[in-house]
Amino acid sequence: MRLPLKFRPRISQMIIEVVGAAIMTGFGGYCLYSFASPAELHQYPSFLAWIRSSPVKLPFLLVSAVFFLSVLCWLTVAMINLLTGSPFNYILVDRQGIGYRNFWGEKRFSWKDLGPIQSLQFSVWRARGQQLRFWVAADTLGTEQAGRSFDLWRWGGPSGANLRIPASTYLGGGWLVGSLPLATDSAASWLEELRLAAKIDRLEAEVSDPPYNFRAPVELEPGADPSAIDNAPLEGAHPGLPEPGTRSFGARQTPPAGGVVER
Repeated sequence: MRLPLKFRPRISQMIIEVVGAAIMTGFGGYCLYSFASPAELHQYPSFLAWIRSSPVKLPFLLVSAVFFLSVLCWLTVAMINLLTGSPFNYILVDRQGIGYRNFWGEKRFSWKDLGPIQSLQFSVWRARGQQLRFWVAADTLGTEQAGRSFDLWRWGGPSGANLRIPASTYLGGGWLVGSLPLATDSAASWLEELRLAAKIDRLEAEVSDPPYNFRAPVELEPGADPSAIDNAPLEGAHPGLPEPGTRSFGARQTPPAGGVVER
């Protein structure tokens, strides 16, 4: 495949995010409605009169409004990601390095600044140690030796690993039990291969195919904006065919004056 490549989250993961955001939006709307229902507001001449009747309602109303607007924004972003090629959540791999974009913004990591890329697994609740999460991670502060040692956050990911890609979001482990760790190892090995090639200035535009556990990547033109909505190719499109709007299959060609159509 040819760099740059844009990797999008799995479809199932984006659907789960939309469903979760929709549930939380409904819950936020219910809380807001319970604190300020129209039937109750109609009993007072104005909104200020309703607040004066019970001032303790105001902080709960403000918290409910902020929560509702936050989850509504989350639902909007999740729907945009699902329907328009995931402009707010992706991984960009090019000859310069790796870009990771999520809801909070985008970070760029140069190949030559990254330490060894590896797969990590740890428990979110370290004390109870029940829920394991898998990451593709690398340390921009470490060397070949120090980059292989990671400390763990108590509530989050590896503290020293500045590059952290959640495996469950981008990698499909299949139906086999324990396949997600194998998929994480494959993705980390492929990215580490690119990093080592870039370190000795041997990374070309043509690279080996990424592991099948990734969702099919989008090949971008050099310098293209990966957050653009229309950067995903049409399903079933073939690079040897003209654009869909310019195809004229079956159309009769008009011969030039006094000439013959060449076939």
